[in-house]
Amino acid sequence: MPCPCLSCSLISPFRPAVQGVNAVRKSLGFLLLVCAVFPIARAGAQARPAASFHGPSAAVIQGGVTDPSLGPKVEALLRQMMLEEKVGQLVQYSAGQATGPGTGRTDYKEMIGKGQIGALFNITKARDSNAFQRIAIEQSRLHIPLLFGLDVIHGF
Repeated sequence: MPCPCLSCSLISPFRPAVQGVNAVRKSLGFLLLVCAVFPIARAGAQARPAASFHGPSAAVIQGGVTDPSLGPKVEALLRQMMLEEKVGQLVQYSAGQATGPGTGRTDYKEMIGKGQIGALFNITKARDSNAFQRIAIEQSRLHIPLLFGLDVIHGF
């Protein structure tokens, strides 16, 4: 039996006639909701005053991705990285709660310590993410933190 959620009904338009009617109803309901909420959200965003760049928040913004000193720091880090570490930053494994076929790997800690993993997927416990992050920060050569993500296509 196909999945009855809204996501699947929107991406699978070729269903039997009975399910097709339900999918159309859901799609129309979703579109009406988007059409109703989007203009309200846009109006609210336009009504807000511009952010002030004075006080303690200015330091946070200056240290962000628009900071002009960031480019040279990134270039210096890239020059220090070996090819294996650069490729490792592009690697993401699903190491937690499975949402598909598993990798069969159990050596994530060792790989993180070598800089061979840049992101972990589906880690749901803070204890686990903290343990992996600690390895990346304390044991890897360049101390680059990991990125974490969750596969929430159908929600929780």
